[in-house]
Amino acid sequence: MAPVDAVLYHPGLVDAGGVLRYRRKKTGELAIAPLPEHVRMLLRDIPLERDSVGPEMPFRSKTSDLFSDTRKWEHRYEGLFKLAGITEVKTDLRVRKPHPYMFRDTFAVWYLTHGASLHTVSRMLGHSKTETTEKAYLPWVREMQQDHIDDARKAQQAIALSANGGNKVVGTAEGKTKTAVA
Repeated sequence: MAPVDAVLYHPGLVDAGGVLRYRRKKTGELAIAPLPEHVRMLLRDIPLERDSVGPEMPFRSKTSDLFSDTRKWEHRYEGLFKLAGITEVKTDLRVRKPHPYMFRDTFAVWYLTHGASLHTVSRMLGHSKTETTEKAYLPWVREMQQDHIDDARKAQQAIALSANGGNKVVGTAEGKTKTAVA
């Protein structure tokens, strides 16, 4: 979830099967994510702050607007990074300062590297198009890059087979192509 969506969390967003469904504040798109049991348990017992709206909206304050509540939680995460001594995050692509959206990024990349489909992760993030997810996270997931390459090569081989009358090119010798019946 983006920080603003997390601040808007309330227990009614999680159904009896442990599936979190919410509309993203930024886009209005529906996000659907099955929650692990340990996360469901943590969400049932959220300690309330002194000025909290209450259990129905545990991350909202009675005295602040949504923007202020979101910034408050973002500052808290930034403080946690500082306490942990995290001043920068190095990846294969670049070096960045830590920020709360990295939790959303980590969520997406973790699921993609552990076999979830691009479509599934896109739905969990509340993206309206899988292309959005692909553009944002494919550069971070080498395994998926390789899957795309392998998938394209399979398609190329299928095209070559059909163009070759079902014969498979198995190699060349001295400029002559050898084929085998597929």
